[in-house]
Amino acid sequence: MTRAADERAYALRMFDGAGHSPRAGTMEDDARAPGHICIMSGRRVRQFEYTWLRAAAGSYRDFRAVTEGALAYASRATGIRLSGHASRTLVDAYDRREEIAFAAFGGWDAAGAKLFGYPTFWLNRLGVPAEELSPGPDAVGSTLTEVAAWAGAQ
Repeated sequence: MTRAADERAYALRMFDGAGHSPRAGTMEDDARAPGHICIMSGRRVRQFEYTWLRAAAGSYRDFRAVTEGALAYASRATGIRLSGHASRTLVDAYDRREEIAFAAFGGWDAAGAKLFGYPTFWLNRLGVPAEELSPGPDAVGSTLTEVAAWAGAQ
């Protein structure tokens, strides 16, 4: 494992691959929250689809606007009502870059997170070659133990 991030515990963690969103607490807290994974998974899919469609159509919207729209759709589609405060809290969490560590399963996702300003770990479980994208992640490994060590979560 390579390491370039400082040794600190992060208040928020973003974990790619299971539909988790940025929020205070741990991944275990996320798993216990009723409906959380369902709505966040739906948000993530729509976030990608809305971004791709808008890019193809030349109809740019910034990340925040795309995320708000995707979260609103996922909320309606799952029947999980989010208050305005809850929606803002979820979307606002993306702006707390200094408090977020991002672990990505996909190399391209790690590159995007790094471009957005997050300290980034690429969880390369499949041992695939690095993407042809810059910048690269701060660290690369193949196990969750390596992610935890990098993020200072032990």
